[in-house]
Formats: sequence, C-alpha cells, structure tokens
Amino acid sequence: MSPERDSFTTGCWLFGMSAVWGISLVAGICLLADYATKPGPQRELRDFSSSQSGPDGDRFALVVAIHPHCPCSEATLIELDAIRQNCGDRIRLHLLVVGADSTEEIPNWLLYRFPPGVLVRADPEGEEAKRYGAETSGHAALFDPAGRCRFQGGITQGRGHAGDNLGRQGILAIVRGQNVDGGNFPVFGCRLPTSSLFKANP
Repeated sequence: MSPERDSFTTGCWLFGMSAVWGISLVAGICLLADYATKPGPQRELRDFSSSQSGPDGDRFALVVAIHPHCPCSEATLIELDAIRQNCGDRIRLHLLVVGADSTEEIPNWLLYRFPPGVLVRADPEGEEAKRYGAETSGHAALFDPAGRCRFQGGITQGRGHAGDNLGRQGILAIVRGQNVDGGNFPVFGCRLPTSSLFKANP
C-alpha cells in the first residue's frame, strides 16, 4: 500500500472514530438531560382521615415521602427547609421515610438535611406514603387545617436539583391564603417500592 493511500485510510479511520465518539457524547448528554427532567408517576389522593398525620389545629400539614437511598432526596429536603423558613409556624412538616424499618436506619448524610422541627416517621412498607398518593420519592401533599388536600406534587425543579420551582411557589401561595388553580407539579425522584416489592425482596 502506498504512503498516500495508507495516510488516506488512517485519516478516514480517525474521522470515523471521531464521529462515533461525538455521536455517543451527544446521545449521552441527551439521555442525562431527559433523565434529569423526567418526572416520576403520581396518583390521585383518596384517603386522608385514616392517616396518622391529621390536621394540626390552625396549621397546614405538609407530608413528604422520600426514599432514604434516593440521591434526589437531598434536593427535596433542601426545598422542604426553604418552605419551613418561609411559612414558619403556619405549617407543620411530616416526613415519611419509605423503606426504613426505623429512623435509626436513615443515613447520616440524609439526617443532616432534615429541617428543624420536622416530624419523621419510618414507613417500612410504604403503606403510609400510599395513603398520600405517593409513588415517587419527593412526593408532597399539603392539607389545610380542615384536612382538605390543597396540593399534590413535587417541590424540586428536577432530579436532584434544588432551587425556585412551581411546587414550592404553589405551597407558599396556598399557606399565605392566595388562590392557586390546579396545576401540574411533577415529582422528580426514584420510584418508591411497594409493599409487594418489600415482601418479594425481604
């Protein structure tokens, strides 16, 4: 093979490899972006009266379900604390840790993010979270003092991304007495295990 042809072949091979690498890189970035902005499932809240977290005098009750090993939980807790700081005594925070047999099983890195005054309960098989319509870690449900559900959805702007978002804005507006029309507040997090999954994987 002549030097010219060998050089041409090498150039074509390098070009082809560069093209494959570039396409793979773009595809990877697109997949990551899709994952970060793809919400988890939700379902309609049906039952509140049988739950342990009932109306709290003249305060709102915000119930949030998280999985202790979901990397997105940290962002949810950051937003939960932001809501606490803005609402003060007008709201009581309830946190359900799904999949933990006791609060002692909650990882230290997650405990560090718990807002002051939050009521934490372990929810080993997710039964309590299910009562609130939670199927995805980070699901929040807000109840007014009369026990009526006023908000359902997520309180982060993406998977693992804290910052101003429509969910937080909606909750703050409701607690401050403003009218908020029903909207879509996607939940960004890992799928919460169901009781059947816990039984199948003890």
